[in-house]
Amino acid sequence: MSDAPVDKQMNADLEVRMQLLDSITKGQDLIWNDPNRGMVDSLDGDSWTKKIEESYQTNTPLSQMMDESHYRIDLLRASLKLLHNEVKQYGILPNINSPEVFAKIGEVLPEVIYGALKRDNDTLLVLGEAIKVSPLELAWIGDALIQPSMISLAANYPEETLNAWGLTHCPVCGHMPSVSMKHESEAWRFKCSFCFAEYKMDIFICPRCGDNEIESKELLLVGKDQGLEISVCKECNHYFKVVNEGKLTTGIPQGLEEFYTRILDDVAAERGYKRIDEVTSEE
Repeated sequence: MSDAPVDKQMNADLEVRMQLLDSITKGQDLIWNDPNRGMVDSLDGDSWTKKIEESYQTNTPLSQMMDESHYRIDLLRASLKLLHNEVKQYGILPNINSPEVFAKIGEVLPEVIYGALKRDNDTLLVLGEAIKVSPLELAWIGDALIQPSMISLAANYPEETLNAWGLTHCPVCGHMPSVSMKHESEAWRFKCSFCFAEYKMDIFICPRCGDNEIESKELLLVGKDQGLEISVCKECNHYFKVVNEGKLTTGIPQGLEEFYTRILDDVAAERGYKRIDEVTSEE
């Protein structure tokens, strides 16, 4: 059976995904063109150096140590309109087309930014109920507006801190990873799909349950060049995806690691495994 239809669909999906990412980036133009990426303070100021050190010492993601007061809300309000105009063709924000809804979101935007930074779903749920907007839409808005600052902070993050982090969630934005990168002659590194930070991980410790027994780990190789892998913990039945860059014939564009590896999710799901970043009712 030919793989041509699958490849054709993959290419079509990729084109749409890249168009969406391009639209999001264009919608963030006002923030990207701001030297501080929408924040009040300079990205290279001493205050950030101190926050990063405190973040590491307390095992707290940097974003958790921030709040809405770090941002120029007026700039983010203007950016929201531009962002919406760029992505409305994709149906991502279907409930905010009216001026009245825009005004309501503008009023609560500081709280939306707070919820995005803290990854506080309860705050976004309460806000969504109050202004009749889906909390998922509010989460998307908050993430899109803080993403340029998170990417820039991650790019300026000290490598020694990224190497010493030792926890599963991203040290910059707090997101849980799903993809790790295997570089030649280097330790495996988690790759954050939100802020693009890469940080060192311990391949012998399950990032979900903490099990450190080698016998409970399994590595599944996928694809003819075996450049994609699935690392499974048989103790808790969770997995993360591995991109072995040394075996890939074509590199994966930054920001598309999750999309390019989704075939691994299908393979893992068929075997009954769950992603390490899966959110459960207990959490």
